[in-house]
Amino acid sequence: MRWRLLTAALVAAMLVPLATGCGDDDEGAVTAGDDPSSTTSSGDGHTGFYVPGELPDGWNVEFSGGMSTFPMTCPCRTEMWRRASDGAGVSATVTSDQELLTIPDYPESILETTGDRFEAIDGGYIRFSETENGAHWFDGEVTRMVSTVGLPDRAVADMAALWEGDEPFLAPGGFDHIWTGSMDAIAEHASLYWRIDDGQGRSMMVYVQPWMYDETFDPASLYPDATPQVLDGNGFSLVQPADWTSTNLEGLWPGGAKVTVAENYGEFNYVGPYLTAEEMLEVAGGFHEVSAAEWERYLEENFHPNGPDANDPDTPTVEAQRKALTGATLTDLLIRS
Repeated sequence: MRWRLLTAALVAAMLVPLATGCGDDDEGAVTAGDDPSSTTSSGDGHTGFYVPGELPDGWNVEFSGGMSTFPMTCPCRTEMWRRASDGAGVSATVTSDQELLTIPDYPESILETTGDRFEAIDGGYIRFSETENGAHWFDGEVTRMVSTVGLPDRAVADMAALWEGDEPFLAPGGFDHIWTGSMDAIAEHASLYWRIDDGQGRSMMVYVQPWMYDETFDPASLYPDATPQVLDGNGFSLVQPADWTSTNLEGLWPGGAKVTVAENYGEFNYVGPYLTAEEMLEVAGGFHEVSAAEWERYLEENFHPNGPDANDPDTPTVEAQRKALTGATLTDLLIRS
């Protein structure tokens, strides 16, 4: 079983931890506890800009970043439930999208590899996968999503069929509510990522993105069987889901930075051995927060994207791309609609 925290870069590729309702929420937000890595406010002196520290001799860092459009229309509201006895999860989402959904037209070769199956429902579809199942549909007024982890395939269809009109989503009996999150309309967001290798063909990825929800969140409540890893270098924590076989750690660090430390899954056509989890944790512990001015200098020295050329005249200049990634805080790089 596997849930990933909702991040802008993952929305299009993965099922979103679902939300119920739009607009104002009268309920109190679920807090993140005392873990310093759960801080999301940028008004407490934190910038949310993190950069890698000194690496061993022979190691290399390749930094990339950019602004991406956000594929969901908001305001949105997300709720999550978990069953303590076995870690099964349910989540539900509503957005103000106004478009009928159809089964994605994936190549057969991809479906054979993933084993995903699709089933059409009124206004949308259900996707059955190895790790989670999700229903996505437009009901004539809003778009709804329901996701389940660790439950029988038909559970998601039954829950989706019962959720209609203005009634709130009801999780099955035995599930505890663990989080409610609301999000304003966001047009674009920043995605920062580093490819780090040891010079011997082994590499890893570190992703940093601004947290988009108004409410903070403790990743440990999402992965109850996992023990947070407190990093020696910076004192922040990351969570490795207990049932995720490859290294993929997640955390919410001061300044509203959603941080993911993972094996290199091929974003750079990488094939080869991975760094060990211990090595990856040591590298992650070297990431430290810098001021806005230091971040701007870091971009000037390390961010070298392609500029416009004769074949792609609409590509922004290097200077414009750097400017898009500068701000007083990381959360300034959320462009509200």
